[in-house]
Amino acid sequence: MNTQQALYIYNSQMLDREPLRVVDFRQLGGTAGPAFPTCIAHTAAAADEFDLAVGLLTGEVVLLSLRAQLRAAASNTRPVHSMCLNVDGSSNASRCVSLAWLPGSAGTAFVAAHRDGAVLLYHKVVGSSSDTKLLARSSSQNALRPPITQLQAPGCGGGVNAAAVSPDGQLVAAACRDGVLRVYACPGGGLVAGFKSYYGGLQCCAWSPDGRYVAAGGEDDLVAVYGLAEHCVVAYCQGHTAWLSGLAFDPWMCHTDGEQQLKAAADGGGGAAAEAAGPAASGLSAFSCSSGSEDRVYRLASVGQDCQLALWDVVVTEEAVAAAQQASSANASPERDHRPGLPPSPSKLRGGGGGGRSSSRSSSPAKRGGGGALSMFRTRSGSAPDPGALPAALATGIIAPPLPRADWPLVTPAVQLRCHPEPLSGVAFTAAGLYTACHGSAVRHWQRPPLTPTAQVRRIDSLQGMA
Repeated sequence: MNTQQALYIYNSQMLDREPLRVVDFRQLGGTAGPAFPTCIAHTAAAADEFDLAVGLLTGEVVLLSLRAQLRAAASNTRPVHSMCLNVDGSSNASRCVSLAWLPGSAGTAFVAAHRDGAVLLYHKVVGSSSDTKLLARSSSQNALRPPITQLQAPGCGGGVNAAAVSPDGQLVAAACRDGVLRVYACPGGGLVAGFKSYYGGLQCCAWSPDGRYVAAGGEDDLVAVYGLAEHCVVAYCQGHTAWLSGLAFDPWMCHTDGEQQLKAAADGGGGAAAEAAGPAASGLSAFSCSSGSEDRVYRLASVGQDCQLALWDVVVTEEAVAAAQQASSANASPERDHRPGLPPSPSKLRGGGGGGRSSSRSSSPAKRGGGGALSMFRTRSGSAPDPGALPAALATGIIAPPLPRADWPLVTPAVQLRCHPEPLSGVAFTAAGLYTACHGSAVRHWQRPPLTPTAQVRRIDSLQGMA
């Protein structure tokens, strides 16, 4: 967890205790300014010591060794081993807003998104001599500049608020301030897909465990689930009453084609052993998800500035996809007005509690049902472009247009609750449950509730159809 100018490392099972280690970045300030951490990303698959990436306000990215930091004395607050990339903003001096390691790269490649709109792909290069394997920020003149691929140029989309890498490492999604989610090929960098939000800029994005869908949320208080193969938004999750700030799919509750997975999901997830081994050990590997035409069930979590956590059970059906594609195709006409339209129609996509009612139960107090009107006409900041102006890529068909409210395939929350007194900043899943963080520097752990009865029925019917 990063707060102010320090990074705090906690035991996930003892969040109420003192942090195991504190890494102070005030000693790393260079000519570019104070070294405030802005984002972090960890990988357990790093082949070398550098498994923790920390983005800074100056645009620099510092690579640390989490293992070395934990081996050091608890009184030590300096980075034990560190490597600084983009030194003093040599490649990009704008704030680093998001970091993501590339799956399958053994910790040698990661994506960094910057506030000015640039999305960069870094490849770690530390040289062959012994004196350049561990590079300190204080000796930045000796640092080797790694190969950098520019996936998105500065200024594109009016800036970037978040970026996410697909599970296979072949695609990168960028949530832009102009309200467009852009999907780029990696490492080539060509724009391959995307969609326009209903209103305002996008603040966060996340990939489904099988890489078939990418979810994004932002200033329209909605979670939009976009299908790469369908090339349209297949679900709008409505329930938040303020801007969204974090999204995450639950890889332990992804639709799969085995009875073991169904039982694990019905039980609400695995235990400590499953968490240590990851989704694959519990039979819920993200890459074992069925690619057939049967219904697919996804558990999705979102957090926002309304201090609320919402869980969504998105059931993607053939009927809902066909309806969404038809509406998207009709709305792609240049004569259509892509601004807020009519009140929403009844749900076309089964998910959550269906018509605004949920039957799921959790050990935590929850507010069930849809709840909350959309704040569609919130004043925008002067620095953001007009979200009603569609990008040029919309005319080529690469970017899917926003749908009128009458055509929304709606999903209501399976579980919704106010879980922090301060606006939330992030959410993450583990086998044992999920974690939420807020701007008040608090992290909380929550148990995973089971799938809603509607999602369970759809899941069982689909598995029986494959038998």
